[in-house]
Amino acid sequence: MFASDFTAENPTVDPSRGVALTSVLGHELLAELDEQEWDSLDFTSKGGRQPPFLIKQFHAYFVAMIAIVVMHMCGARGGDQHAFFLEKAGTQPEFLRGLPHGAQLFALPTFIVLMGMGDQKSNSKEGKGSVAGRVWRDIGRPLLLYFVGRYFLPAVAGFLIHPYYGGGKGGHVTFTWIFMFMAYARGLTQLLVRGLKLPHWVPAVLALLLHFGCYAGNGWCPSPFARNYVRIGPLPALLNCPRFSVYYPLYAVAPLVISEKCLLSKRLTATGVRVAASVVFAIGVLWAMGGFNLDTSYMAMESYGCRGASKESNCVSSWSLDPFLEDLLSLVGCTLITATLLVACPTKPSFASAIGSYFMHFK
Repeated sequence: MFASDFTAENPTVDPSRGVALTSVLGHELLAELDEQEWDSLDFTSKGGRQPPFLIKQFHAYFVAMIAIVVMHMCGARGGDQHAFFLEKAGTQPEFLRGLPHGAQLFALPTFIVLMGMGDQKSNSKEGKGSVAGRVWRDIGRPLLLYFVGRYFLPAVAGFLIHPYYGGGKGGHVTFTWIFMFMAYARGLTQLLVRGLKLPHWVPAVLALLLHFGCYAGNGWCPSPFARNYVRIGPLPALLNCPRFSVYYPLYAVAPLVISEKCLLSKRLTATGVRVAASVVFAIGVLWAMGGFNLDTSYMAMESYGCRGASKESNCVSSWSLDPFLEDLLSLVGCTLITATLLVACPTKPSFASAIGSYFMHFK
């Protein structure tokens, strides 16, 4: 049946036969085939069945993007962001007004964890294309998107819609830091793994050291590693990314814990386990809706001992156990909730995965 396929001249398989082949292959075997140099599972992506993990990612992207929309509609941070949609609508019960806090527990972490998983897989293989091409793809392109979103689009919106947007106000300028994060995360990781030929766990260790060691702007960590909006060191303010060390562990550490092989194992794809993961995920989101705010937690931009201080404040932070534990537990909680979402997501295509596939370009 496959005599003319998988040859040196034709290392793929006809889509019609590929459907028959993949219907009898297990998730784990498909994942192993995806690792082979000759096979990018083209026979499953061009008219046939897509890889199970890719479908799982698409479902996760769909859920995470809905959560991000909720955050932007509801004003997750208070009076300085977006439209207070639920409050102005007089939402009842009032508990639903906590939706943005529940959403932020997993929305952005989902994208960052999946981006880290994909990049770790790519970094374990020989780089394709020229060095200049890879630098442009992984670093240059995100930086270009950052500058376009941060400076060009607000000017256009201010001219075409309302001067308010041209002044750098509103939620349309708050998302751009993620592109700067992508450039720093990929650049630093590839420097360590591909440039210096260090093991894959080295970026993970460094991510934890930066996250917990650069919790303040007291001067021992220069920007962009310091978790402080006040620029420290010689880096131009234009290139500062104070959230880099906040989320770098989700990019570098989480993929070592949440692997594709594990997520596609028979145990974690069992219906009962997926239902249990959905329940745990829902409980975590409901708990966050009740009063947890990631943006004002010590995991995010709050320097230890400086909760409530303004971005421009000269508050001098000091290490203490309570902020550290809150920081650690928040980071672990975000990772676990994201993991439960990935476990709960199905591996069979649906309307949701079709929509989620469009967000694959994020990475």
